[in-house]
Amino acid sequence: MDNDKVLSYLDDYDIDRIGMETSNQVSSLYRKLTRNGYRVFVSHPKKTRYTAEAKIKNDRVDSKAIAELVRLDALPKA
Repeated sequence: MDNDKVLSYLDDYDIDRIGMETSNQVSSLYRKLTRNGYRVFVSHPKKTRYTAEAKIKNDRVDSKAIAELVRLDALPKA
């Protein structure tokens, strides 16, 4: 994953909070995003019941669920 491409993509949007599930690639992106002023929330997939209980599992559905949990300040942090 190219962290600079992610930052470039985010520049086009009015975003101040970012939520993502933990993985082996999250730590470097997390550091880059926080250094650039974003508030980043990382969840453990098994603790994120909203996505874990979804009948349809794909990245788009999971992303929307995680965004909603961040918006509600309800994302279980890893």
